[in-house]
Amino acid sequence: MYIPILKNQKEEMRALARLNNYFNSNLIPMIEIINEIYSPNYSRNSEGVKITELKKGNKKRTPIRLDPTEENIITFDIINEKLDNRLAFIDYFRFDDDKYKPYKFESVQLAYTLSRNEKLYIDKLLSLKQYPNLIPVISLKTGFDFESSKITTVIKMLQDTYTNIAIRITIDLFDIHKDTISSLLRSSDFLMYDIEEEIVNSLQYEIQDLENIPLKCKKVIINSPRKRNIQNPPYENEDYTVLIDNSALKFNDRSGIDGFGDYCGLKDKLPSGNGSNGTGCALALIYDFEKNKFFSIKNPDSSLGPLGYSLVKRKVLNKKNQFDPDDVCLGYDYLNSFNNGSWSSWHGFTITRYIHQLHLNL
Repeated sequence: MYIPILKNQKEEMRALARLNNYFNSNLIPMIEIINEIYSPNYSRNSEGVKITELKKGNKKRTPIRLDPTEENIITFDIINEKLDNRLAFIDYFRFDDDKYKPYKFESVQLAYTLSRNEKLYIDKLLSLKQYPNLIPVISLKTGFDFESSKITTVIKMLQDTYTNIAIRITIDLFDIHKDTISSLLRSSDFLMYDIEEEIVNSLQYEIQDLENIPLKCKKVIINSPRKRNIQNPPYENEDYTVLIDNSALKFNDRSGIDGFGDYCGLKDKLPSGNGSNGTGCALALIYDFEKNKFFSIKNPDSSLGPLGYSLVKRKVLNKKNQFDPDDVCLGYDYLNSFNNGSWSSWHGFTITRYIHQLHLNL
């Protein structure tokens, strides 16, 4: 079983739509909700007709747009449209400020609020019941933990509402709560053992302990093999990188573990408000399933920023015979949809290539 983890940002949602035909009971995406998506909210008269205004410098009147309200939330309508109503885990993201700085507040406003409002977080988990294909995830991590009695209450509340639920718990909290979790999770539920940026091979004892725990539910190892604090310049050029350890993949067929999940070649980071000021090292990562490694191609001239992708794209296309000899790769197909590309479109390439490779080979 494989769980690709994506945040509900535009490029990652586009990738969901490109790949939804490949999602099934063995390949279920997990979407980390960092902000709500709203339909436009307009000022209307008593008859429901939009009220317009003539703005300075304009020749045509335009509808007066208002701040969105809860009635305008369409987050899961949009997500289900991208998913084509297939199964997905939903993790309402909460985060520690210091760990995820810098971030753009406007892009993570919901996650910021939920990180400070436990009741609202639980209410959100309970609000998915009108979407039978969406599986709520109770996420427990340092700074965002519950007492054992509260965990019991929340698990039972969700189990009374949903056929499937998931517990995502970091390695530092698992020993504290494993007895409670073991006694409550059903065969239809999921335990996600989150080792974050730890290298799975350094956790042999902990993984063996997880394997040996008699649980009815499925057990999945979640990890983030691409380190948040490593920028693009240190990556190799036209070579397999040693900066991403993807060895959690080998636990997919291991006895006692039912699967793994990761961020599809991206970092576990929040959208930043800093911008690149037109500079930065253009980097492409091409996943190779046979080697279970990422081949990295970069433009070493960081002064070019996204303009550096002109050279990177040519080099990626020159590698097509090596990485897509049968002309079936959805990632390479996606390259045809843009010219040189932006930071986000190359994230889309990484995601698309990675998930499609796992679909073809697992």
